[in-house]
Amino acid sequence: MDIEGDSAFRSALGVRGDRAGVEEMRHADNRELVRYWHALRGSRVCPMRAEVDPRRIAGGIANLFILEDLGRGNVRFRLAGSALVDAFWMELRGLPVQAIMAAEGRQSLRELVAETLAEPGIGMARLMRSGGRDAGMWELALLPLRSDRGQVDRVLGALNPLEPEYGRPNDPPLTFTIEEMSITPIQTVAEPRDSLPGFGEPPAGWQMPDGVQPSSPQLREIMGGLAEGAEPRDDESELHAQRRAAFHIVRDQD
Repeated sequence: MDIEGDSAFRSALGVRGDRAGVEEMRHADNRELVRYWHALRGSRVCPMRAEVDPRRIAGGIANLFILEDLGRGNVRFRLAGSALVDAFWMELRGLPVQAIMAAEGRQSLRELVAETLAEPGIGMARLMRSGGRDAGMWELALLPLRSDRGQVDRVLGALNPLEPEYGRPNDPPLTFTIEEMSITPIQTVAEPRDSLPGFGEPPAGWQMPDGVQPSSPQLREIMGGLAEGAEPRDDESELHAQRRAAFHIVRDQD
C-alpha cells in the first residue's frame, strides 16, 4: 500500500492504553520495545528520556536509536545501535532522520516523526529497500520521550528487518521507500489530585520550636516626612529638600 504524501497517516483507535501500538508491530523486538515503553510511562503521555535503560529492553538493542528534535523540522539521530551502523555502512549520529530514505520518502518520514511528537503517538512504518537486488522490508517503531527540559522532543526507535537481509558489495547504500505507516494515539489516565504526594494533605501550621523563647521585635517603624506644622532642624533642611526633589506625587483629580 503506497501512502506517500499529506494523507499518509492512518490511526489505530480503540486500543487499550497499555497495548496501544503493540499489535501494529510485526517484528518481535519492536513489540517488546513498545511494551517496555508502556511500562515506563505508566499513566503518563510518555516517559522521560532519562528513564530509558537499554539493559532492561528485551530483544536486540543493536537496532535501537534515539532521535532529537532540534526545532523547525530538524530531527537528527542522537544515538544509533551497532547493527544500524553496519547496515548503513556509516555512523548515523548527527545525521538528519531523512538521510536513511530515498528522495521520494524523505518528506513522509519527516511527517511521521513530527506527528509522533505532536500527537504524541506511537509511530510505525514498513520500509522497502530501494535500489538493491534483494528488496527486503524493514519495520520502523517510533516512541516519543520527554527530555529533561520537559518537552516531548526525543524519540526512542527501532529499525528491524522483517526478512533476511542479504546485502551485496555492489548494492548501493541502504535507503528506503515507505510502503505503509501509521500513528497510534496514546490513551492516558489522569491521576486524581489527592493521589499525588504532597497535594492531598492539609498545610501544616508553623509552631515555635521547643526551648526557643519569643524575642522582642527586631524591626521598628520609621515614619517618613514631617509632622504637620513641624519645622525641620537646620541639619535636616538640606536632606529633606533633596528627598522632595527626588520624589513626585501625582494625584488623579477625577
